[in-house]
Amino acid sequence: MPRGSRTEVNAFERRRWLEQLEKGTGVTEIARSAGRDIRVVKRGLVIGQQEAEAAQARTDIVRNRLELHQDDLLDEIRRLRGIVGMWEPRTIKTDDPIKTRLQMALLEHIDRKPLKGLLNDYEQLAIEYRAVLASTEDQLESEESQLLSKFPKVIETHSWAKYIVEWLKERARYPDPLERDYILDPDPNNPGKCHVKYGTSLTLTRLPVGENQAALIVDAHKGLMGTAALRVSTLSDLYGRMKAMSEPAIFELDSLILRRMVPGRCNLCN
Repeated sequence: MPRGSRTEVNAFERRRWLEQLEKGTGVTEIARSAGRDIRVVKRGLVIGQQEAEAAQARTDIVRNRLELHQDDLLDEIRRLRGIVGMWEPRTIKTDDPIKTRLQMALLEHIDRKPLKGLLNDYEQLAIEYRAVLASTEDQLESEESQLLSKFPKVIETHSWAKYIVEWLKERARYPDPLERDYILDPDPNNPGKCHVKYGTSLTLTRLPVGENQAALIVDAHKGLMGTAALRVSTLSDLYGRMKAMSEPAIFELDSLILRRMVPGRCNLCN
């Protein structure tokens, strides 16, 4: 069989012919230099162009997918940045399964970076911090219920536990704030009666009470504040350690945001 009549053309030859064509070599010259029938070369060039277009399309799809993946990772980084930068500690984990999977992917990307260790340590401290707060609030609500059950029925108070927890958060951030005094604020519409306040803004009573009843309320509230005060040292220590973790973590997160790219790979990149 004459050499020029061979019809089988492999992918390597097709790519080489395409390169020659792109450099300006004519089809006749390509066929002559390859020792092939011009019809074989033309058919090979058509197939080669189709293969090149398909390969470019696949490359574009992969590139677009990776760009969208990077956008997702950067969105997750911004979410983490918002949590770590908050004054009130929150846990990083989420109940959203998609965000959970994305967070796992991000941790795979930064597996060898200090940021992963900082985030893991922050999460453990935040979990412990919130657990202490939750158990304290439960204890305060239980003690408050027991105390108020002993009050005369004419005494009506606001719920104290949640406000004491807010005070506790403040003490964790600022270990030595100005202490508040108890104020008996006379009720102008009920002579001889008053509202009991803790500081100038927090009113403990719903309805005005007499002097003896006010004393009961102050003693009860002081008891609850004493329970909360026992947790100040623990929460303050946890808060301080979290802030120590958050500063370098924020620096690393901000660096990734400014770079607009998360290095490394995860199984979603494949």
